[in-house]
Amino acid sequence: MCVAKNQTTHARYVNLFKRHYTRLAAVNKPSRPINTTRLLTAVLAAIASAATGADVSYYGVLKSIQFLQTNPAAAPVNVPSNGYAFTSLAVASTNNVLTNATVKAGSAAAVALAPTTNNTYWIYSQFFNSQPALDSAFPVGSTFSQTPYQMTLSTVHDGVHTAALNFFVIFTALTYPQAPQITNLAAAAAIDTTADFTVGWKPLSSGTIPLVEFSIMDLASNVWFTSPAPLSTGALGISSTSIVIPAYTLPPATKLIGHLTVGNAAIPDTSDYSGATGVAAVASDTEFPLNTRAAPAVPLLSVPTWTGGRPLVHLSGETNRIYQILTSTNASTWTNLFTTNCAAGAFSFTDTPPVGPLRLYRAKVGQ
Repeated sequence: MCVAKNQTTHARYVNLFKRHYTRLAAVNKPSRPINTTRLLTAVLAAIASAATGADVSYYGVLKSIQFLQTNPAAAPVNVPSNGYAFTSLAVASTNNVLTNATVKAGSAAAVALAPTTNNTYWIYSQFFNSQPALDSAFPVGSTFSQTPYQMTLSTVHDGVHTAALNFFVIFTALTYPQAPQITNLAAAAAIDTTADFTVGWKPLSSGTIPLVEFSIMDLASNVWFTSPAPLSTGALGISSTSIVIPAYTLPPATKLIGHLTVGNAAIPDTSDYSGATGVAAVASDTEFPLNTRAAPAVPLLSVPTWTGGRPLVHLSGETNRIYQILTSTNASTWTNLFTTNCAAGAFSFTDTPPVGPLRLYRAKVGQ
């Protein structure tokens, strides 16, 4: 049965994600794509104070756990290898003003962050197969013996700055959010790219400074869709349970990877390096598959017969597609007659055209 309905349908961070994800993820890349580096970048950018002329804009450390959900009826499971990660990041305010960056966990030896093109982004990542292995190499500490994470940043104009971060909010250690779980994974296996698609998930667990990010990429790590950066205008929140992917956003006939990442951040550090902002955070990331349908076939529209002087219009198309039926009297200006979501893929309707010598019809796929 076809049901007719009335016809109706912080951005700079989207470009940031697209521009920097590929090169950031390439450093010590895990066995599966992961977007926690991008999350840390977004978190730092979102909470950083306005630019003050410092050579470094923001810096931080992140501990993360990655999960995988492939069963619509089951909760996500831990990724079997490289599912636990430590990441440290420093971002310069412009090219070539940050000349060296290191991070040091407690009394352990300092490790160097690696620069990207033009020395703007500096990153260190290490991946582990278990939580104990991650915590052994990068411990949190205890309430009265918190492990400091010392970042040393060498710059052209500001000299050398040392900043200390930890995974606590005063005396309370940051806790990992519960693994996000997608609720309509079965529907995501055959997405119609010509229509809006809503991805839903179970309620998320809260935190001190909760952060939520959603993204979709292809198997080559090209980002096709991402939510606004955490804490920015229009960003997802801890109470969010869905997001709408607008029609014509995703490529047709493509295997895609979705990520829903939930983070919990400590209070930002703005005192150790004037003009720069640092933060420590923990995050849980669920990866899940999506698939898009092939591009729609061209629908066939015909007027096989007339009934009482009224045209019986017939459309042959594909199942479960949205079709718009448009009319015109001059083949130049078209008006929507109605929009239908037709499960059968074919339908007929009898029109009552106004008085006039000409009545044209055409069908359009999608919204």
